[in-house]
Amino acid sequence: KESAELVSRMQALPASERPRIIRGLPYEASPQPDDVYADGQIAEQAILTLRRIKEQPFFLAIGFRRPHLPFNCPQAYWDLYPENEVRLPDNHTPPQDVPAVALHDAYELRSYGGIPLSGPIPPHHALNLVRGYQAAISYLDAQFGRVMAALSELGLADNTIVVFWSDHGFHTGENGLWTKMTNFEIATRVPLMIRVPNRGVPNSRTDALVELIDLYPTLAELCELAPPDYLEGASFAFLLDDPKQPGKAAAYSQFRRGLDAREKRSDRPLGRSIATANYRFTEWKSETGEIVGLELYDLRRDPQNRVNLAARGRYSDRVKHLSAQLNANFH
Repeated sequence: KESAELVSRMQALPASERPRIIRGLPYEASPQPDDVYADGQIAEQAILTLRRIKEQPFFLAIGFRRPHLPFNCPQAYWDLYPENEVRLPDNHTPPQDVPAVALHDAYELRSYGGIPLSGPIPPHHALNLVRGYQAAISYLDAQFGRVMAALSELGLADNTIVVFWSDHGFHTGENGLWTKMTNFEIATRVPLMIRVPNRGVPNSRTDALVELIDLYPTLAELCELAPPDYLEGASFAFLLDDPKQPGKAAAYSQFRRGLDAREKRSDRPLGRSIATANYRFTEWKSETGEIVGLELYDLRRDPQNRVNLAARGRYSDRVKHLSAQLNANFH
C-alpha cells in the first residue's frame, strides 16, 4: 500500500520534478574484448552447453541482450561505422497527420545519463545512438557467428534446426521516435531466419507474412511433434519448400499508452494494428472503447510510414475494410 501511494505521488509531479534512476550513458565503446560484455559471455556459455549435451536430443534457447539499450560493446564494432559517415534516418520527423497518441516521449531512453528529461535528443547523443545501435548489432552478429561455428565444429550442423529472431524492432530517430513501444512498421517487424538441415531453398527469402506465434507450431511440425490444440499460431514450414507461396493474410500487434509514469494520461488508449501485404492500419481506442486515433500507411509507396492516410477521403473504404478485419480477427 505504501509503495502504491508513493508511486501515485510521483506520478502527480510534473515530469521535470520526478526523481529517476540515473544510469550511465546509453552507449559505450570499450577497448576490452568481446567477453567483457554479457553477450560474449552468453555465447561462451552456449558453446560450453552444446559440448555438454551434443550426444542427446536438445532444445537450447540463447537470449542475447544486444541491441537493447545500453548500446555497449567493444570499440572494434564501433569502428565498422566511421563517425563521419553516421547520419540520422531520412524519416526522422513524425509522420504527416499522425495522431498524438501514436507517439511517445522516448521515456525508456530518458532514464540514461546525458539524456534530458524532455525535449529533443541532443544531436551528439542522437548520432552516437544511431552509431551505437549499428555497432551493437554487429557485436551480436559476431557472437551468434561463434555459436554457429561451434555447431559445425561439434558435428551438429547437419541435424539441428536453428531459428534466429528478435522480440521487437527499434526506432533510432525514425518517425521522430526513439526506442520501441509503438505500432509503426519499424517497431513491429523483426528479423526472422530459420535453417533446417536438408530442407528448403538455401539462402532464400520470402515476402510472406508470418507472426512470432507461428514459431511454436512450425518447430513442432519440423520435429514431427503434435502441438497442443489451443495454439493460435500456424506453421509456416511450407515456406521453406516454396518461399513464393502466400503466407498469412495479415499480422497483428498492439501497444497500450499510459503504462509509464511519465505519460500523464487519465485514460490508457490501446493501439491495435494490422499489417497486410500492402497496408498498415492502426486503431487507437480509449478504455471506454472510443476511437481516439486512426493511422493508415501504404506500405508499397510509403514503407517508412511517413504519411498517415486515414483521414483522406479516398481511403475511407480502405479504412473501413481494415478496421472490420482488425476487429474480427484480433483477440
